[in-house]
Amino acid sequence: MIPGVSSSAPAFSEFHPLSTGELMDRAVGFWRSHWKPLFQLYLAFQLVGYALLKLLLWAMRAWSPLLQDGLALAAAIRNDPTEVARQSVVGVGATAGIFGAYAWVVWFASIAGARYVVDECLSQKPSPSGSIRYAFARLGPGTRSLFLMALQLAAVWLLLVIAMALTVGFASLFGKGSGGAAGVVFVLGGTAVACFIFVVGFLWFMLRFTLISPVLAVEGLGASASIKRSGELMSGRLGPGVMNGVKVRATILITAMMLVVLVVTSLGSIPSVFLTLAYARDSEGIFAVSRGVPEIFLIPAELFHVGVQSLFAPLYAALVSIFYLDMRVRREGLDLELKMRELTGGGAR
Repeated sequence: MIPGVSSSAPAFSEFHPLSTGELMDRAVGFWRSHWKPLFQLYLAFQLVGYALLKLLLWAMRAWSPLLQDGLALAAAIRNDPTEVARQSVVGVGATAGIFGAYAWVVWFASIAGARYVVDECLSQKPSPSGSIRYAFARLGPGTRSLFLMALQLAAVWLLLVIAMALTVGFASLFGKGSGGAAGVVFVLGGTAVACFIFVVGFLWFMLRFTLISPVLAVEGLGASASIKRSGELMSGRLGPGVMNGVKVRATILITAMMLVVLVVTSLGSIPSVFLTLAYARDSEGIFAVSRGVPEIFLIPAELFHVGVQSLFAPLYAALVSIFYLDMRVRREGLDLELKMRELTGGGAR
């Protein structure tokens, strides 16, 4: 039996191995057909995330006011460095804690979204509330998987930074030995190679986590097993040629979808941007950008952005979930098993 599929799940007659273009079309078509329940599902998480970000701004204003005023910060560095250090530690701690909570909310939104998409594709007639309840029923594995991913990504990031530093260092040594223009070429070339290795290596490693949210949403595995399962589904090739590499296909699909989502959702920030520009002063510090805008105007503009994000963010969840189903069709014959179950069930009735 294929894990994660109920024995009573009816077949989805349109399941078959999909090309890259078909995967994108299927994801967009799914979103167009189910945008309303997906919007309801994501809005709940987006509102919690928005509240956390507002809490962060409040915390920085209350506990680390020096970080919001560049002139005051410069004076405090000269006159009271101890207070600067204290507020910096508090600010970094608050930022890390609240952003960690924000990442957790976004992560469980992806699990709930994946549950809804997969259930709908398998004709299980899901609901937004039911998908959210299921996501939180996976509270332990979901939280542990997020923690393990963060640890692995931090370790790989550190190793790649060390490799990049060594590459630049060796290039600099050869450059000094060569002297003149050749030395400059060595340093610049080594730096370019090091940056390329870092970016490609980090992104390539991140791709192995692409399917963890649908795996957690469907297959009932633990945190480590879900990470391993995602890595297995994302490995290898589907046929000859570069484009049949699983990670290559995923890179193209994710890049295209992320660009679409980024461009569309960024339009939702236009009211906030105009308000910020209208009330702009000599803002100092990263948390002082919207300080001059009255909250009575700023909050509705920000909530409009939250609504736009809730509307279009499910595009990515739809793509990842359908990509997950496609990989199971290709590698495990999910479509054939579903059709056999449908025929068996029909015969029994």
